Amino acid sequence: MWTRKFTETAAMNSDLKESIGSTLKGSITKLRKYDKSIDVLCKNANLGEEYPDQWVAVFEGKVQASNSNLDALLNKLDKMNVPRSQTVVRFIEKSPRSLLLRASR
Repeated sequence: MWTRKFTETAAMNSDLKESIGSTLKGSITKLRKYDKSIDVLCKNANLGEEYPDQWVAVFEGKVQASNSNLDALLNKLDKMNVPRSQTVVRFIEKSPRSLLLRASR
């Protein structure tokens, strides 16, 4: 009886480790894709020319949709089956604002 319980417990632990491992790998993959999306928004200087004064949705490192209206953009993403939870949405201004900081004395 003890041997059977030990074997069942070992099998459960093995299944749990496999499940956690696959979940962790999936999470890392999602984070890498999210990171690519952030890079597209932060490093692409042409976005202001391509999508002036529009909301832009980036998923897995690619611009999926754009629209001047946020609700319309989100509806479009839903129709395309693009998961909102894994999509980066940002408003791209035609003329980016400059931020001036003054050093305290």
